Amino acid sequence: MDQLEKTLNDDSYIIGYCENHGQQIDQGRFEYGGCWTCNDYFRWENWPYINAKDAAERYGVCVRTVYRWIKQGKLKARLFVMGRKSLNMPKRFYAILPNQARPS
Repeated sequence: MDQLEKTLNDDSYIIGYCENHGQQIDQGRFEYGGCWTCNDYFRWENWPYINAKDAAERYGVCVRTVYRWIKQGKLKARLFVMGRKSLNMPKRFYAILPNQARPS
């Protein structure tokens, strides 16, 4: 397991900064707060991963194929699930390790 893969599961790893709250955001807070929805406030300063859309473009497949590969264990990723209650925001977000070969 390489360092980036270890980082993927480290809740205390700082990945960005929230201008609204005036604080650094670690992966645990990112997940609880659903920070992937805060485009106006969240700065992706240390974000080392790619999202499903970027992975689909990189591998030349549709986003649904990327999700299927993740569920089958062919791509290593972390599923962030929002911990706070919110009715109008996407509740789930995949962070995918960028240094993986295209699954077959």
